[in-house]
Amino acid sequence: MARAAAMIGTRGGTVPYMYSKTDLRTLPGKVFAFLIALALASGVAAAEGPAGVSSRKALVIGNSAYRALPRLGNPVNDARDVCAALGRLGFEATCLFDVPSKREMRDAVRAFAASLDSRSAGFFYFAGHGIQVRGENYLMPTDAEISTPPDVDYEGFELEYVLRSVAGARNAPNIIVLDACRDNPFQRADPSAWVTGLARVDPPVGTVLVYATAPDGSAIDGDQKNGLFTKHLLSQIESQGLPLDEMLRRVAQGVETEARNAYGARQIPYRSSSFSGQFCFGGCANPELDARIREISEQKERLARELEAISSENQRLRGEASRGAQAIHELESRVEQLSTQARESGSRRKDVEDRLSEAREALQAARDSQSERARLETENQAKTAALSKLQQTLQQQSDQLEAYREEIQRLKAQERNRSQSVMRSAPTPKKKESDTFILPSF
Repeated sequence: MARAAAMIGTRGGTVPYMYSKTDLRTLPGKVFAFLIALALASGVAAAEGPAGVSSRKALVIGNSAYRALPRLGNPVNDARDVCAALGRLGFEATCLFDVPSKREMRDAVRAFAASLDSRSAGFFYFAGHGIQVRGENYLMPTDAEISTPPDVDYEGFELEYVLRSVAGARNAPNIIVLDACRDNPFQRADPSAWVTGLARVDPPVGTVLVYATAPDGSAIDGDQKNGLFTKHLLSQIESQGLPLDEMLRRVAQGVETEARNAYGARQIPYRSSSFSGQFCFGGCANPELDARIREISEQKERLARELEAISSENQRLRGEASRGAQAIHELESRVEQLSTQARESGSRRKDVEDRLSEAREALQAARDSQSERARLETENQAKTAALSKLQQTLQQQSDQLEAYREEIQRLKAQERNRSQSVMRSAPTPKKKESDTFILPSF
């Protein structure tokens, strides 16, 4: 080989190293239906990946140092950073840089496809030049010499080979990411022969195909370490509890916003999917959901303790009220007796009136204390009713969240039962016949 492909994460220099490794704070009454609808629509499941997945495999290629085509600044950086992220996510990642020939790209894809089985999740990433001819997309090795459209068939590596190779493994998901739509120098020289943009492709069953920009559009490299698309891919790919479709939606939203605001341009990433299962790069366990369940449990325990304390307080107040009622009855009798004595006391009248005054004061104090106890008990009863209502609401929310978890488990079991039948057929991408030679932007 004139220029050997560089690899990272390798042992012995040749063998790829295997890397090991909805604000839910308030829940409306219809949250359960919403969560289940979301799960059905996006393939969400509270699990580490789709049913039956036991391994994660990746092939990452970044081509920058082109010999005859314009050199690119970002693809090798992009590929290195994507590969590092995949390693942290538990992928067995083969990472190649500046692959010089079509044969070496084919050999790498062949080895990657051979490593997949029906229980694998596959990820293929390419950053570099990409060209379309007669509706078929080609990925360019660094030694490719392209001057006319017929050269592309001879020098380029067919995307269809990638799609057909991974489809043969009968696994899901296979995620194909192409950051290969940069500015097209040939179009400026001969716009009648070269047209900007990659061709639209229907992926095989179980495959998600992602372009850095929509078909027939060009992508922005940007002026930073990473290309614009890969920058936003890296910002989302390690997020926990983020389903694949939602992760790609956030990437597209970030790319579109930054392209418009920072570059005054239009770039809308494109994806086409035939994968209906659930997959999260960072694991589908939802930390927000788990945190909310723990928070509800803690709130229920605090409420139970507070309700128990209020119940004990009410029991004490009722005991004191009973004793207070007896004391009031006795003081009322005492006052009545002293009043009679005062009227009949004669020379001892002053002494009797003093005792009568003391008894009346004691009676008033006892009545005041009894009224205060009654007020406190009424307040406690109102507080008990409010806390009991809150406790009931928390229990309903807890039941809804647990029901959501159970429904997710049911969906997972259903997906597991369907997984074998889903993989029985994997149609290959259809070629588009056209007389127009199209070169995507570089």
